[in-house]
Amino acid sequence: TTDHRIPRKKEVISFREINRRILYSIRSMLRIHLFCICIVVIIVTLLPPVNSIVTTDHRIPRKKEVISFREINRRILYSIRSMLRIHLFCICIVVIIVTLLPPVNSIVTTDHRIPSSAERVIVFGQNSHLDWDWLNWFGTNVNLHPRDHVGYFNYNPNRSPQPTDTIFEKAADLLANYENYSYAICEMSFLEKFYLDKPSDYNKLVNDLKKLSIVGGGMVSPDSLLPHGETFIRNYLVGMKFLDAVGLPWSKKVWLPDDFGHDSQLPSMLESMGAEGVSFARIPGACNQGTNHNFPGTLSASDILLDEHTGGLDFIWKSQDGSEIFSHWMVGHYCAADNINCEFCYEYTTPQELKRCNPTHVVRSTNDHIQQYINSRGPVSPSPYIFIPIGCDFSLPVPELPNIVEKWNKEQFENTKVFALVENFDYYVDRVKESQPNNMYTREFHGTSNTNMFRSSPYWTGYYASRMALKILHHQATRDLLAAEILSVINHRLSFMDTKDIDSLIESAWSKLTVSTHHDYITGTATDYVYEGEQLPLSTEVAQISESLKMDLMGNLSLSIEVKEPSLLVFNQLGFPITSLIEYEDDDKLDPKDIYQLSEEGNRLYYGSFPSLGFSIVPVKQEKIVKELSHTFDGDCYILQNHYFKATICKSTLWGIRDFVDLSTNKDILQSTGNILKFFSDYGNIYRFGYEGPCGFSDIDPQIQPLDGELVENGPMRYKLRGQVKYTLANRDYIYTFEYKVVIGEPFIRIKVTGSAPRGTTVMTEFPMTTSVSKIVHGTPYHYDYKIPFEFGINESFNASMEATHNFIIGVNGEKPVGAIYHRNVPAWTSSKGKFVGVIGRNTPGGGCENKGADGSDSGKQLTIL
Repeated sequence: TTDHRIPRKKEVISFREINRRILYSIRSMLRIHLFCICIVVIIVTLLPPVNSIVTTDHRIPRKKEVISFREINRRILYSIRSMLRIHLFCICIVVIIVTLLPPVNSIVTTDHRIPSSAERVIVFGQNSHLDWDWLNWFGTNVNLHPRDHVGYFNYNPNRSPQPTDTIFEKAADLLANYENYSYAICEMSFLEKFYLDKPSDYNKLVNDLKKLSIVGGGMVSPDSLLPHGETFIRNYLVGMKFLDAVGLPWSKKVWLPDDFGHDSQLPSMLESMGAEGVSFARIPGACNQGTNHNFPGTLSASDILLDEHTGGLDFIWKSQDGSEIFSHWMVGHYCAADNINCEFCYEYTTPQELKRCNPTHVVRSTNDHIQQYINSRGPVSPSPYIFIPIGCDFSLPVPELPNIVEKWNKEQFENTKVFALVENFDYYVDRVKESQPNNMYTREFHGTSNTNMFRSSPYWTGYYASRMALKILHHQATRDLLAAEILSVINHRLSFMDTKDIDSLIESAWSKLTVSTHHDYITGTATDYVYEGEQLPLSTEVAQISESLKMDLMGNLSLSIEVKEPSLLVFNQLGFPITSLIEYEDDDKLDPKDIYQLSEEGNRLYYGSFPSLGFSIVPVKQEKIVKELSHTFDGDCYILQNHYFKATICKSTLWGIRDFVDLSTNKDILQSTGNILKFFSDYGNIYRFGYEGPCGFSDIDPQIQPLDGELVENGPMRYKLRGQVKYTLANRDYIYTFEYKVVIGEPFIRIKVTGSAPRGTTVMTEFPMTTSVSKIVHGTPYHYDYKIPFEFGINESFNASMEATHNFIIGVNGEKPVGAIYHRNVPAWTSSKGKFVGVIGRNTPGGGCENKGADGSDSGKQLTIL
């Protein structure tokens, strides 16, 4: 079109397509030329013979110059011969060009190992998936010190699973002994330990960097849904520092094989890190998920990617901010070919069998295994390359792999034109990009068709709220370390101290904290032995160190600044100015004329405005404030009010919020009492709620007795109300404490709920909204997204899809917000039947639910802060 408003799609043409078009052009040119020759032959045939007489009969009216038929014939034949010569020359040139190009179906690549006649390449990527801790402590996973607590590792050092020292030693031997062997390592914590403990074996392992790849590069293989976004990135930053120190290159490829679902905005973080590709195994609908439930009117991510026409295991994953990353789904799990030596094993033969999770073919040889990998993955691999991962948890490298591949190439290549290689995931990504496939789609969470959609979660969701202490400590330590870094810069820039030593301590604390991003750590999905013996103590230690570093730097800053009158040094680590209430210890006598308020603990409160990423020096004496707090009590209900809202909280409503009136509209935003606890008998496990599968999830009606409440802070800057409720289940009493704070200048009420979840239960809180919620907007580790909750389960008591919400969840009707929950640490919230619903406690030790995951419980006191 000549309408320049209509965008033109840029077409990227592969060498294969160029070759096809050249051959098509040659055929078309030959057809046209043959047609022309036929026309000329017909004309010549109709002309009189060469010896015909040309007369000079004067009866012809006008005299003309007449060319003889002989001359006409001669000229025509000469033209034909000239045309044939030129055309023959052109054909020869084209033939030479085509001869130098590979055949139409062959692969164009810079890898000279691949024969020019190869039409496809199957790449076997060898590695081992290494959990920082899960069934055993980290030290056990390295070298069996302390001893194997659960009998996980094989006593035979030549049989998997093995600790990492043994794995890396075996890999080093194979890399040294085989020219065509490759190996990849993801988790730098194990490689760093190998470097420190076994330097000679380490040098042997990294001797040839053409065969060893760092695919991953973080200290651990992290979860992407629950960690703070900064700590997710720091996990890789700490890993990169180790790589730089020992001179190893990062492949810029990320390996996330075992995450239980993925952040919809993950491309944003990965692109910001400079990553060029990512691979994962667990997506909604995959065979290892168990029961799956799709968003209404859509297929699962698995079904979409396995469609032979509109799917593809390779695609470009796009996030809300436009960030993109090459992505590969390891269908059949991350150890798809670990059984390549197995005889009489079942293998998938088609993408349809992968969809149904039903392998039907009994293989009897390694060649047969490879053929079925080609049959099942080939139709949904958009490029000439097919990737097959090898490497289950703590598995040894397959020593026979080079011979298996060589055997295939020798016996089957000529028949199949499929060439086999042992290479790593980074090689695969580079080759796919080099081939420039035309049918690799760009996908995003909110795509509207099967060619542009990739819903990366939910996969399992119960772990969003399992072992809450790990999540609370992780986020608390992250905030404190970020504050410590800012304070260190301030102290250094103002020449108040040499921060070299304390910066080193901050860096060390980050190194300890980053391992908590591991997909069996912050998720709370390890065994009780690991959770109680390693994870919780380490998280507690890091949180204490982080807070101490922050306080030491604040203390040095306060001692270094000279002031003429008693003042407060107020530090704001946020990236924006804030007007807020602060609390501080003050031993000085207070002037009765001053405006002040003491907290319940005896600390002094101060209300003011503070700039971002810095500090303010303010006088101790509180400036005059407009009285805006008020309250009443009628023996049952407290009515707490500030400039923005009026909240009614009653003993008779179990210390829930009976009314929450927006004073700008004078309307109650709650349809009924909010912050009411609901107890469920949950037969799921630390990974999944019972309603996610056929495991059991039902209402519990405990005996309930509201206890007395008290207004423990009475203004003028803050009200604090505390009440308790006793719940009796199975003849055991559980006390829950409800605490509410109303602060001047804040358009929200602060809520804290403390208590322990009874064994085998999930405890939720509900906020029924007056205006219905059509979708929710929520924070992600380092971005935000919107979701439409849907039925995700088979139980009737509760079956809404939980979301891993970071910091906030906003209910939206159309495009208008109707209410919001700002939560601190536990990202397990959703909207269901007009209510905000969040999990405040879980204690679900049942590990046998569809045989998914390890056993684990959590009987400790759990805390939710809103």
